[in-house]
Amino acid sequence: MIRKFKIILLIIHLVLLKQAYSQPQKLTPVIPLAPEAAEFSKYGTFPVSLVSGRPSISIPIYEVNSGDIKVPINLSYNAGGIQVNQRATWVGLGWSLNSGGTISRNIRGKPDEGNNGYFQTSFTTDEIMNMSEVEEESSLLVQQLADNVVDCHPDIFTYNLPSGTAGRFIYSKKLGKFQSIPTEAIEISRTNADNTYIIKDVDGKKYFFTEKQTVLILLPTLSRNVQSWYLTKIMSEDGRDSVCFSYKTTTQNDVSQEEVVKSSQHSYKWADHNGQWQDQGIAINESTSTISYLVPDEIQFRGGKIKFYSATNRKDYAGDMLDSIVIFGRKEQDYVRREKYLLVHDYFISDASKTYKDYYRLRLNALIKENVNNNLDQQIHRFDYNPVVLPEINSYSQDFWGYYNGAAYNELMPKMLPLAPELFVYKNNNSYVGMGNRLANPDFVKAGILEKITYPTKGYTRFNFEANRYKSDVSSIAESQIAYLENYGIGKKKVNTVTKKITWPNNAYSNEIAFNIVFSAHTNPGAITVAQEVVIRDNTSGLQWLYQHEGDFTKSQTNNFNLIFQGGHEYEITSSVEDVAATFIKITAKAKTLLSNQIVNYGDGVRIAKVSNYDNNDALITEEAYSYFSNAGGADNGMITRNDQSIMNNYYTMKEIDYGGCVTPCMGCGPIRNDYIVYTASPVYATFDISGAKILYNQVTKVNSNAGGIPNGKMVSYFTTEQGYYPNSVYNPNVPGGFEYFDNSLFRATEPVYEAFYKYNLDNQNFSLVKDKKYSYTGIGNGSERLVNVFREKYYPRGGPCGLESALQKIDYNILMGTFKLSAIEETNYDGPIPTIVRTEMSYNPLNLLVSEQRKENSDGKVIKVVNKYSVDFQDTSYGSDLLRNNSMKDVLLERSEYSNTQLISRDATTYGNFNGLIKPSLVQKLSTSTQALENRMKFTNYDYYGNLLNFIHEGGMKVCYLWSYDSQFPIAEIKNADYAAVQQALGGEAVIKTFSDKANPTKAEIDLFLQPLKNNTTFNNSQISIYSHKPLVGLATQTDPKGQNAYYEYDGFQRLMKVKDQHENIIKSTSYNFKP
Repeated sequence: MIRKFKIILLIIHLVLLKQAYSQPQKLTPVIPLAPEAAEFSKYGTFPVSLVSGRPSISIPIYEVNSGDIKVPINLSYNAGGIQVNQRATWVGLGWSLNSGGTISRNIRGKPDEGNNGYFQTSFTTDEIMNMSEVEEESSLLVQQLADNVVDCHPDIFTYNLPSGTAGRFIYSKKLGKFQSIPTEAIEISRTNADNTYIIKDVDGKKYFFTEKQTVLILLPTLSRNVQSWYLTKIMSEDGRDSVCFSYKTTTQNDVSQEEVVKSSQHSYKWADHNGQWQDQGIAINESTSTISYLVPDEIQFRGGKIKFYSATNRKDYAGDMLDSIVIFGRKEQDYVRREKYLLVHDYFISDASKTYKDYYRLRLNALIKENVNNNLDQQIHRFDYNPVVLPEINSYSQDFWGYYNGAAYNELMPKMLPLAPELFVYKNNNSYVGMGNRLANPDFVKAGILEKITYPTKGYTRFNFEANRYKSDVSSIAESQIAYLENYGIGKKKVNTVTKKITWPNNAYSNEIAFNIVFSAHTNPGAITVAQEVVIRDNTSGLQWLYQHEGDFTKSQTNNFNLIFQGGHEYEITSSVEDVAATFIKITAKAKTLLSNQIVNYGDGVRIAKVSNYDNNDALITEEAYSYFSNAGGADNGMITRNDQSIMNNYYTMKEIDYGGCVTPCMGCGPIRNDYIVYTASPVYATFDISGAKILYNQVTKVNSNAGGIPNGKMVSYFTTEQGYYPNSVYNPNVPGGFEYFDNSLFRATEPVYEAFYKYNLDNQNFSLVKDKKYSYTGIGNGSERLVNVFREKYYPRGGPCGLESALQKIDYNILMGTFKLSAIEETNYDGPIPTIVRTEMSYNPLNLLVSEQRKENSDGKVIKVVNKYSVDFQDTSYGSDLLRNNSMKDVLLERSEYSNTQLISRDATTYGNFNGLIKPSLVQKLSTSTQALENRMKFTNYDYYGNLLNFIHEGGMKVCYLWSYDSQFPIAEIKNADYAAVQQALGGEAVIKTFSDKANPTKAEIDLFLQPLKNNTTFNNSQISIYSHKPLVGLATQTDPKGQNAYYEYDGFQRLMKVKDQHENIIKSTSYNFKP
């Protein structure tokens, strides 16, 4: 188990475990000795994804360690902001329990495994693309592909493993297998019979995904599909050890959660090509689905189990909230509680007067670790959130990215003019597609987000978030004056006329002109013509508008009105005044124009601005401040994955040819032809993520400051985000915006290309460069899967098409495959009088994607090269590589050679053997500097069922033995200078040792009694025996050295080291964990 504090282990002896696979020259100790006191962290350390500005916030709970299998358990928080339609998990809004692994998918077309799904489609992209026009129109297959009766799109799966390996995969017909994207050295297989998946990692471990979560689509059409597969078992590479996961699949009331997602569409119709587009109005659509209930219930492993308890009903969602997490250790046929965590909840409430579930979201207020000996003794993490109240689920008060924007009485369809060229009349008449405010609001986007974590020490961390920003590609709109004139009287019976031609601006946003006409009071009601008159005339068409001072002529009068001018027409304004000089007319004409400068918008939630750590007295201890830059937006602005222009064009077109009025279609009867333009709006507009974000930054600066607010230094990181952007959409005119979006990038945009480190000089209060690093990346195995999109250009609701009339179109596209790896680091140190440069270059093995060669060159020209050879580098039986390859153990490092310039200076090699079905190290060799040949250093002769080392021989001939117990998890004895066969015989044989090895929790007395025959046997007079007892899942309990001197280790109810006692049980070290109030 990995604690949240450090346990320092004293290496007793150098023996081999699985970790030796990666570095044969560095062997890991079997025997733990003398754990030191816990280093309890007072303050959090939260790494930030600099490219997106999102901190990684997680609270570690536990780590399962069973042999080579490791499963970290933690609570993580998504710090990008809370979306309006975001449901709370059973942990709380924004929080997730990470306790295993999942496979999820985005269904494209039909489910791959379904009837006529992608797995069953036998035609290749080339075959579909090469069909002739005649064959195409008569081919049932192509029509079925266009109508989604037959699937031509692979689903895109995402996966994550407890090991940290994660990514996407598709089924590649080109390769005939599932292919990970970016490429990882994993193997993915599917069991057709039950539609389950197995992922085999690079080290040979198998991950079984057999628990399925389904989604039942009720509206608009009924269908049930598998949405996710959950990890149910991890099996070691030798099949001897496993960790199993079970899930709770029914609620107390046996109800499922129904989800309703609203969208809207605004349709325009050109009926039978009658020359006019008809506004069909806005319709609200609802998609209703039911997701099967599935939450973790238990994790079983050799040393114990983890139980997730959930019994409290939720107000906001079907099912129960996560009440507690309890870690149990094995105790013979039973379990004993080792740790317990309680989760304290209440709710984010949108409107306390409402009882419907959509007005509530589960909130995690605290995480409490209980002392297992005294439940009143607690360590508490408390969580505080932004106080802005979120609206109810499915509220329309949200921006384009789904975050709260505070807009009251809103609608989903944004306020914008229709940009489809065919709808110019509506654009010119200022007829908006919708009236919704979908712009992000920096004051409301932080609603409900986590802002403070208080630790058991009473110290705390504050997170200061700010809204993401970007420069819009849509020009800002301003009202510009395009005409102004004044006209004063020159006397009664004298008409003064002033004419002004209107200069039409080239950057006009619309054809709407706003007029302001001010008539002063006048004194000539009996004028020959009219005392005050204005005529606005269309000189092209002859149309004119007439305005006069009407009503009480002793009072001034103001007229405000809008007119729609036609593009290309010439207009003029004529004003006439027949009165004294005090009488006047003033006319102002304004038009909306597009400004050349780009406006800055907010979007896609929040980024971190500051992370501040305080002690229990509210004194600042440390602070990190972040500032952002992008090539696309400049200072403080990011690059967005889908621009505003694309969002404003979020419509699709459809051509309908209806032969419904014909007795026999295509037999001389003309159809009715209808064209449609349909604008759509949804809570979240389709786009794609990189590093979980839709706005990224090319340059991020982090400044670290101390308690006095004085900078300690800063780091500036640069990223190449553009390479990850452009291949992420597929043209499809039948979807809104004309593109389907998905993550189709390989370049690791989250990895820096340059980092600069600065120190702060108090004297001149400036930063000076200390060190920088330049990073290079190279593509490995880069290729693509060529696919085809078949869609209808025309729809025939009642028969057709006729003759060779084209109704279908095919467009091919590629899904990228391969990966990018770090290929070089050039580090320059500026601290000395002369900058020094170290350049490190890496190349990779294409079969396991691990470093095969590393070359390091210093400023003095000296080159150190390291060459690594793995099991996959050999085709024969060298080093037992065939045994490893046969077990898919691709990551095992067998030989490591180091060169100084061209001179070989060291080589370490490990040979593997078959030990009753276990593939384990049998020999460690090292290069002799005198003979330049490999010499034997350690020989491993025996392992137990689980692969624990039982015996090895030093190069000098000394034999070392190990005995195990506690379900074969922990060593209970190290016996130096003894033959294992003699040890086995003295203890009563293999069966006796196996029985004791299987004991779940032997006491020290039982261990001493079991080992007593060794002490009584003269065969072992010259042997050195060290004895150990353990507190499983906690730590070392006792240690007896070869002289018989004992040391005792005691732990508190939080499983922290409390006391160390000597052989007389005198306290030699004591640690107190008293928290300050």
